[in-house]
Amino acid sequence: MSQYKDNLDKFNCRDNYIEGLHTNSTYITIAHYGLSKDLLRTQNWRFVTDNDTSLLSVLYRIFYEDFRSFSAHHFLCLTDREKSSKQAYQEYQEANKDLFSWGLAREIDNRSTYTIA
Repeated sequence: MSQYKDNLDKFNCRDNYIEGLHTNSTYITIAHYGLSKDLLRTQNWRFVTDNDTSLLSVLYRIFYEDFRSFSAHHFLCLTDREKSSKQAYQEYQEANKDLFSWGLAREIDNRSTYTIA
């Protein structure tokens, strides 16, 4: 242990070093998505995320083949902070109607916009 501490003292840049395992959020996200993919073993994937670039890069890395085969879909959810809650809700209702109309035009006979999406 004393030899270890002597060697550690040689590194001036490590004055504020905290011992232990150091990982960043990308590695943790890779582990979570990879584990989820292995455990769930589903044929279709639907993801809803914000515009977090580290999250998106991992998502497309782990589920690359699923996206290429169209068995995975990604929905990007963004918030416009300049709109009131009432305005946002009205736009949500309009988008729901548009999606439902789109589904009917393509003969997707279902009353659920979730299923149409």
